[in-house]
Amino acid sequence: MKGISHLRTRVRLVLVAATFAAPMVVAYLLYYGGWRPQAVYPHGELLTPPHPVADVELAVLDGGAVRFSSFQRRWVLLTFSAGECTSVCERALYKIQQLIAAQGRDAGRVRGAIVVSDTRALDVLRHQLKEYPD
Repeated sequence: MKGISHLRTRVRLVLVAATFAAPMVVAYLLYYGGWRPQAVYPHGELLTPPHPVADVELAVLDGGAVRFSSFQRRWVLLTFSAGECTSVCERALYKIQQLIAAQGRDAGRVRGAIVVSDTRALDVLRHQLKEYPD
């Protein structure tokens, strides 16, 4: 009985190890075997060549102003929103936060901004920005 129990324990250990090793082995074989996905479908389009942006001044929620030239050496993720800034702005803020976090070590180089044209949206936006202090 002791030999059978010992054998079952070894078989289980080998199965557990194989379960964790199998994805790595498959990935290795696919990568070094030359397999690549057929196509990549990005959700956006980079402007090529990049278009310069006029150095305009925008009002900030705290009453100050910011110019595009102040973002030298930083990436700006600029989003334009409709006047009614309710759930649309909330989703945009979340997406901006996620995109900045996805930049990893370059996240400090990225600034997010939402431009709204209707001043009625400012109160709602102030409330929503409390969850996104940066």
